[in-house]
Amino acid sequence: MAGKRNITKEDILLKTKLLAEGARVEVKGPPLWQPSIDGFASNPHIVFDGCDITAVILPNPRSRLEAIIEGKDVTISDMGELLGTATLQSRPLWLDRPMDDGTPLSSAFSYDTAFVATVLTGSRCFAYDAGKTCRYCGLGHTFAQMGPLWSFSETVQYAQRQVDATALAIESGWRGVILLTGGAMPPDRRGQHMTDIFEAIMERFHERLDADTLSELQIAPYAFPPDDLGALHKWKSFGVNSCQFDSEVMDAAYFKAICPSKGEKKRWHEAQEAAAEVFGRGRGSSSLVVAGIEPMAQLVEGIEERVSKGVYVQPFAFQSYPDAPMEGMLPPSAEWFMEANEKIADIYIRYADTFDVDLTEDDRWGYTRRGQSYSPAPSDDERSRRLQEMGKLPPGLPKQDGIELA
Repeated sequence: MAGKRNITKEDILLKTKLLAEGARVEVKGPPLWQPSIDGFASNPHIVFDGCDITAVILPNPRSRLEAIIEGKDVTISDMGELLGTATLQSRPLWLDRPMDDGTPLSSAFSYDTAFVATVLTGSRCFAYDAGKTCRYCGLGHTFAQMGPLWSFSETVQYAQRQVDATALAIESGWRGVILLTGGAMPPDRRGQHMTDIFEAIMERFHERLDADTLSELQIAPYAFPPDDLGALHKWKSFGVNSCQFDSEVMDAAYFKAICPSKGEKKRWHEAQEAAAEVFGRGRGSSSLVVAGIEPMAQLVEGIEERVSKGVYVQPFAFQSYPDAPMEGMLPPSAEWFMEANEKIADIYIRYADTFDVDLTEDDRWGYTRRGQSYSPAPSDDERSRRLQEMGKLPPGLPKQDGIELA
């Protein structure tokens, strides 16, 4: 592949430095990126030249690092020492294409990188309303600005518009993870109401897309576990092919303190393992964890325990989220993340052949796809680096989510 090279440890260290320290950002010439009030989504997403790692620049006026943006070209240095060059990650043209009713297509996608499409299943977060929001999360505050809790019909109407937006993106070549999600539902909505919402959403997807296309995507409810885990079989009959029940924090004591609305951790583990049985080990049961808000030993031990049960854990680096209770707190050092990356990659490789598809061979769209690079997940890049060393990935990385990286 002309101009492409293997990922190096120096590449991953630079990515973790940007996550841990941010950078002073200077824009020269006509800006293709400029700051806005949109928070995380407005931060510049970049692709490292040659190796195709994706990263995000978190503006920090006190950082040693400096990022100079000239058009699409990005130069990153440390007190004058060049660390690397990158290219601004382009927004796919279809993201700015309005739907028939004028709704912006981008409303269904999480970040500028668009590796996740979201279909909202509710308008408020029960945890936030109860004063028990997850301490690192600022989304409850965002949901609170959406007004009163939607009725069933209002939820379905809004969700169907997002399904239509996602379908247009899929028809334009997008592939990836579709999360059926919203703020945490109130307890009285975690039974039949939740199942009915998922059924209505999947009916709309089947109206818009054929079964073969839908099977290429990872489609996952991202929610509190249902009251009756037998509901997972119903969800599968609708066309759902995965579940995401997030562990968030691995240590039980930290989990209770940081996620006070989530109850007993045992319940979440039971739901994750049930999803692995119903939908398949790995892609069928995924869990995000926030790396950097608990001791590394507990993080790594917890990830291995979950992976051994067929649950694919996706660690995202802790960031200070606007309006979160932990706003202003700093993540660990880049070196901390580098050590954690290596230990987590060891686990992925050790258990790779225990999943429904070997993690060193999995080319399906979704979290488990090899060669993916997510801006907040540097452990994925360490796994890709090792796969390149093993000869299982060529230099550079494949298209992310069916679109060109930059």
